[in-house]
Amino acid sequence: MPLCPCSRGRLTGKVAIISGGATGMGGAASELFAAEGVKL
Repeated sequence: MPLCPCSRGRLTGKVAIISGGATGMGGAASELFAAEGVKL
């Protein structure tokens, strides 16, 4: 879920590699990036 409607999709089409993306801070970052349209 995006933080606010104005930010929806601003990272669409970008690619991110997140180390430790399953839990903790990496997991939170993964969820936020995915909500913004990043391919993980």
